[in-house]
Amino acid sequence: MEGSPIDPLAESVLSAHGLTGRLHVAHQINPAIIDAADLVLAMEKRHLAALHALSPSVRDKSFLLGKWQGDAEIPDPYGRQRPAFERAYQSIETALMRWSSHL
Repeated sequence: MEGSPIDPLAESVLSAHGLTGRLHVAHQINPAIIDAADLVLAMEKRHLAALHALSPSVRDKSFLLGKWQGDAEIPDPYGRQRPAFERAYQSIETALMRWSSHL
């Protein structure tokens, strides 16, 4: 979905929480982006596996977003209804709060 804007449901959920993703543009992940990052967080184990396959050197700096919640996965809401986006937002917010005390 390279070049695509934020999903309208995602934008709607963000807006309900006083945030916006209107300037977001999708990019295809590549080794250069991964290698330049200090920390790489993924929502699902399959996302993490794909990152490791793309750039094996990322293993030491890549984790599940839900690491501090027992390596909980956050289901990707893409293609689903609004309640899935709401649950993802809440899960991401909680996970980021947990991460903030470890950074």
